[in-house]
Amino acid sequence: MEYSESEESCWSISDEYRCEYAGTIIVSAASEKYDSPEEGVTSVVLVVEGKKLHYTRELLAMASQVFKALLCKETGLYQEEVELPEKKYQSVVWMLDYLNPRIRFSMSDEKAVALLPLADEYKMELLKEDCESMLLKVPPRLELVTLAHKYNLENLLRHAKQQSVTSLSHTQLEKQRKLPENKNVDLEIYIEILCKKLDKYASVGAQPAAAAPSKWWIVWWYKPCPNGCKFWCRRPTK
Repeated sequence: MEYSESEESCWSISDEYRCEYAGTIIVSAASEKYDSPEEGVTSVVLVVEGKKLHYTRELLAMASQVFKALLCKETGLYQEEVELPEKKYQSVVWMLDYLNPRIRFSMSDEKAVALLPLADEYKMELLKEDCESMLLKVPPRLELVTLAHKYNLENLLRHAKQQSVTSLSHTQLEKQRKLPENKNVDLEIYIEILCKKLDKYASVGAQPAAAAPSKWWIVWWYKPCPNGCKFWCRRPTK
């Protein structure tokens, strides 16, 4: 591990973080910084995918009422070790980095997508807002519509729908709709996007691409039967 005698504040190099003061390394590489307890700092251990992450319970409790309740037993005694089932190790590390005052956290598209479920489940509103702000800046894709609808991000949903209408072709939308991350895309919203694309063509007097369907076809193909059939009956909705 490199060592420097200079007094510097925190900086990051890709996914590795160091914080040095007067030549003392406080935070090491991303894969190591929570591996071992730190005297006077560690007060809880989170277990994720069988790995232990040593952290400060007060930071978690301040950021989330859900964590505040989770980290304390009904008797009022602190739990020293808490398992977070069905969570991704890397996602939890990024969440801890975000809350860590000794790390200058840099949000990215990948991190925002990974952190949104945690921010929503643990009611971390500031983190949720920062994830939304990041996703408002990335290139358009249908996944943004899916995420915005799932996590009630109104600004992102409005923006992502508009970007899908103006920047994505019908062929691109269909390819993206078949991706695993979009398997739960809301069909009403998807139909709305496709119909608005046709309205856009009509407003400028242009002809849609050959692959683009008509509104009648869109409703006929995507709209579930209003009678609640188990399988779509492909009937147009009047």
